[in-house]
Amino acid sequence: MKKLHKLLMTTTLIVSILGWNIHSTQAQNNPKLVAAFSSTKVDSDVGIKQDCISFFYDSGDFLEKCSSFINSGYTRPRTRITNIEGIWKRTGDLIYVRVRSSAGLSGERKYQIIPDGLLNLDTGTRLTRQ
Repeated sequence: MKKLHKLLMTTTLIVSILGWNIHSTQAQNNPKLVAAFSSTKVDSDVGIKQDCISFFYDSGDFLEKCSSFINSGYTRPRTRITNIEGIWKRTGDLIYVRVRSSAGLSGERKYQIIPDGLLNLDTGTRLTRQ
């Protein structure tokens, strides 16, 4: 009977610790949205219109969802969806984003904070606050 009681107490302790660890991990993995920005790029010469929404989270995570409509005249018109993940940090009035997914889209981006949103310093694209 003592062995059964000891086993039960040990099992209860282990389950309690695991439950607490799982709860702590879940609480840490629910980042809050700091800001969202939208942008539109149009290149009529090649027939592409791209609408993007960029999400900046308090955890430092970055997510960009883009929908590109392609109508080049050489192929059937189509829409392509792209999700880009990365990490961001702010230094003064600059925001640096390091893209860590989408093989062809990896690298770093540099944004300047402007009154109505952000300005991509590499491409000149303006992102408007949502």
